[in-house]
Amino acid sequence: MAFKSRLHCIYLIVSAYLTITCSSLSIPAPDLPSTYESVSQLRRDAIVTGGEELRILPLGDSITRGEGSSDGNGYRLALYDWLQLENDLDYIGRLTTGTMVDNHHEGYGGFPIDAIEALVTSKYPEQPNLVLLMAGTNDVIQKHNLSTSSAALDKLVNKVVNAYPDAVVLVAEIPPLLNPKREARRLEYNSAIPGVIKKYVDDGRHIAVVDMGRVKPEYINATDGIHPIDEGYRLIADAWYGAILAARYKGWLGELTFATHNTLGGWISDSTWTLEIVTYGVMSLVVLFAVRKLVNKAIRKYGTRLSL
Repeated sequence: MAFKSRLHCIYLIVSAYLTITCSSLSIPAPDLPSTYESVSQLRRDAIVTGGEELRILPLGDSITRGEGSSDGNGYRLALYDWLQLENDLDYIGRLTTGTMVDNHHEGYGGFPIDAIEALVTSKYPEQPNLVLLMAGTNDVIQKHNLSTSSAALDKLVNKVVNAYPDAVVLVAEIPPLLNPKREARRLEYNSAIPGVIKKYVDDGRHIAVVDMGRVKPEYINATDGIHPIDEGYRLIADAWYGAILAARYKGWLGELTFATHNTLGGWISDSTWTLEIVTYGVMSLVVLFAVRKLVNKAIRKYGTRLSL
């Protein structure tokens, strides 16, 4: 208890210092762009922090599974590495693929939308609070009920939002296909996704479309023309990551806050960017950075999580 008390004293001292020195230097968190494509580029060095438990359900087809990636992890490992820096993170799913330790998912290779919808279940030990849905590639490739693919996606989304009513649901566009005819069908399918989710948005659901435009054709395997190569999967992870940051800015992900890493130039929180370095120089910021990390590390180990 004495140790915790000392930690709380340090917390109060640092908080007072930040309040006194930085109140005049605070600026609002940036507005969301109109699409999620540029969000992670906006603060690419940002990490989600605050000790929130993220229970993520990767749902879809072989791209969710990670087909064609060198380690079988697909986008899941890169996204995990970025998110788990200061959060408890658990992938949920009945399938396991890849070399990573937490390799759970619900990615069914070769399955069209209606087959994926039939497998959606709420029978997990813990319910997801974040669903990453990417489906439709096999419908486009196989020309499976293309005229009703939007209705199939609507049925899948409806089942997901009702199975996990408290979860944030992110619905991704499908990545490029190298066959020109398939690519034309892909573009038509992607263009319909915003219309499918609009009624859920209007109903107040925490759901959004994730732009996969950063995944260019050169990041698709030239042999099968379907699955991303490793860099393509990293870009998919980046797109998911940006959408998760955007969801937090919109207040969809509980008490998560933001902090920067890879730079000492600022700390981003719910409402402010504090810029101590402008006035007090590098050494003051280094000290604050070190104290904050030590305090939070100790508190995570010994008890209650505080957010400085």
